[in-house]
Amino acid sequence: MKSVAATIAGLVLAGSLCGTSVLAQSMQYYKYDALGRVVLASSSTGGQDVYAYDPAGNRSTANKTSLHVPATADRMVSGDGLAIAASIYSPSGAYSMTMGLTGLYVYSYGSSSVPWSSPSSSYSAAYVTMQSDGNLVIKALDNTVLWSSGTAGNPGATAIMQDNGKFVIKNAAGTIIWTT
Repeated sequence: MKSVAATIAGLVLAGSLCGTSVLAQSMQYYKYDALGRVVLASSSTGGQDVYAYDPAGNRSTANKTSLHVPATADRMVSGDGLAIAASIYSPSGAYSMTMGLTGLYVYSYGSSSVPWSSPSSSYSAAYVTMQSDGNLVIKALDNTVLWSSGTAGNPGATAIMQDNGKFVIKNAAGTIIWTT
């Protein structure tokens, strides 16, 4: 699945090379169940619709969520979230942290390498959010936590994509408390 995530990053890079604003672009992602029914419709600009079906195959629930998209291109603060295919970028644009199908990926543009990815083998990742307690978490469609940075207890913490390729979390005082 890393090739799919790499393709997403390539599409984002292609948009930035064409001179368009990457933050203004919207990518759509759809996830299907084994019967071919849509279970997730996600936009990189933060909107998500989650669908459930009854035993007869009728759609029984449709939950809409809206993630607060980061206001600054290189960081996530409390309450910010990224849907699948959404990214934050280092100030120079050389690196990105992208929410992929199975978790987070740090990409280096001009290289085929993925310097870091979150330790997740689940294909049910839906979004990543920076919680008010300073913990960065990847959640599934049902809001189950699939991975966390383990930085709870640090209100005011900020997740930042740096120009050195490191994705870090700094506490309110500016000290790095987690890094890739």
